[in-house]
Amino acid sequence: MILLFLAAAIVILAILFLGHLAVYLFFLSVFPAIGGNLLAFQIIIGVLWISFVVASLLSQKFNNIGTRTLYRVSAAWLGFFIYLLIGACVYGAIFALTAATQQTMSWIGETIILIAFVLGIYGIVNANRIQTTSINVAIPNLPEKWRSRKAVFMSDLHLGQVRGASFAKRIVAKIQELKPDIVFIGGDLYDGVAVDAESVIAPLAELKVPLGIYFVTGNHEEFSDSLKYLSAIRGVGITALMDEKVMIDDLQLVGVDYAHAAKKAAFDNVLQNLNIDRTLPSILLKHVPSDLDIALKHGITLQLSGHTHRAQVFPFTLLTYLIFKGFDYGLHPLGAMQVYTSSGVGTWGPPLRVGTRSEIVEILFR
Repeated sequence: MILLFLAAAIVILAILFLGHLAVYLFFLSVFPAIGGNLLAFQIIIGVLWISFVVASLLSQKFNNIGTRTLYRVSAAWLGFFIYLLIGACVYGAIFALTAATQQTMSWIGETIILIAFVLGIYGIVNANRIQTTSINVAIPNLPEKWRSRKAVFMSDLHLGQVRGASFAKRIVAKIQELKPDIVFIGGDLYDGVAVDAESVIAPLAELKVPLGIYFVTGNHEEFSDSLKYLSAIRGVGITALMDEKVMIDDLQLVGVDYAHAAKKAAFDNVLQNLNIDRTLPSILLKHVPSDLDIALKHGITLQLSGHTHRAQVFPFTLLTYLIFKGFDYGLHPLGAMQVYTSSGVGTWGPPLRVGTRSEIVEILFR
């Protein structure tokens, strides 16, 4: 496992090196005066290159003001870097395909850099706006008691080095405004870094809903010992569904643990053993919107997932759309089943959202 982790870190560093090299050359072309302080600029680019990987490694072991500051700054830089790299590619293409003068290219480069930084700032502000997405879901054979009820679904809070208890408190306030009857949490409540597992979710203890709060694990809960997370989650009154089915007024609520949901055969076996009644409506909480054919085969009515973040920033939203075959975000039918994938309420990596939203989902049944 350690060797695999180190290999991944080396590959990521290599990719980031090439990207930072492109940004470095981009800045030198646009601002030739940098050459007068070339060593200083090289040091800055070098530090930025390794900053996020170093911060990520440190955050696995330490949780203090130093590691949190380093992680937040390096993660924010990663967001700006994405748009600077795209800008460098655009600049290079214009330079190669046109006969623009140096003065014109400098103006184009300065404009691209300005746009990149504006997008980065907008992305940070937008990611901190918790928005509500309301959806109406038609459920066949919906029990009478559920016809006047409301659910809230949220996923991917990623509480850790960037977002902590104050963020959780804001989410609780937003949910309480909606007055739901039940709350679903679709995994990645934690970011998987070193954190005080109890204190960071303490605000969730204030969230009181008539039918309870239900949670399933995500991949980030598997980054370290998931038992400490589950203990803290249960400590604030949240029910963790670990390959379980519960009946709530003739509606079947199913939750599959990420470790099993990530493997098609295991996922199939879990649903088989739960004996889902096809004559009653069912809601499946599953972190990743994958293996949808298995859920459909077992008669699931509505699947609620997260994980994708909808890539957080455009244009990578196109990539998640392709990977998850259109089920990366929003409400979509699949045969007799419906699937809602949330873009998540928190962020991972760059704390930015451009072209996506930090959402909690209000579900109205009909």
